[in-house]
Amino acid sequence: MDFTEFRSRLARVIDNLDQMALDSAMDVKETIADLNVEQLESGITNKGKPIRPKYRSKLYAQYKKAIGAKPALYTPDLKVTGEFHSSIYAKRYPQLIETNSDDKKAGKLIEKYPDILGLTSKSQKDLNKEILPNLNKRIQDELFAS
Repeated sequence: MDFTEFRSRLARVIDNLDQMALDSAMDVKETIADLNVEQLESGITNKGKPIRPKYRSKLYAQYKKAIGAKPALYTPDLKVTGEFHSSIYAKRYPQLIETNSDDKKAGKLIEKYPDILGLTSKSQKDLNKEILPNLNKRIQDELFAS
């Protein structure tokens, strides 16, 4: 490959970099959902703040701790049966990836507890480590394809 061809391929990579990054993220879409679930299990919103409002009942808060809830006492983890957590998924749109849930309680939970879906900046950094190998491969394939 001569320099002109390399330059042309590099221009294509630059033009398509956003889409290549989104494609690479969707390669690990299960990780996106898992990171969101880990946040919820820790009682953290996508803003990195504790999920609010707190549990109103001391008895229920103590019950949640007794069955293994990770967050601080009174901080919700939105897990009773696990259905909401297991229903979280990542969906690709043309210019972004969104986390959502197909659990029947999702709408009510999101209304009561805003910012529960989506990733914190820390989770996004963890995700970037997962995405990078796929993105690198896509770039190399584009640059050095026969």
